[in-house]
Amino acid sequence: MSTMLLSIKPQYAKVILEGKKKYEFRKHLPQKKVDRIIVYSTDPVQRVVGEVAVLGTMALKPSPLWEATKTAA
Repeated sequence: MSTMLLSIKPQYAKVILEGKKKYEFRKHLPQKKVDRIIVYSTDPVQRVVGEVAVLGTMALKPSPLWEATKTAA
């Protein structure tokens, strides 16, 4: 298992850390299995704002992925 630093826009970082946004969409999965993400809030905050646990990943085409995650995305 490993840890990943992820740059996220401040408005999304905030709702992720509040637990309201449970999914983060990326075009590519990491090569190694990730169990923790260090959240770096981008401009204007420009600092590490928290850490979240990764419970799993999903690799689907956009439409089915959105249907499966839209209530918490």
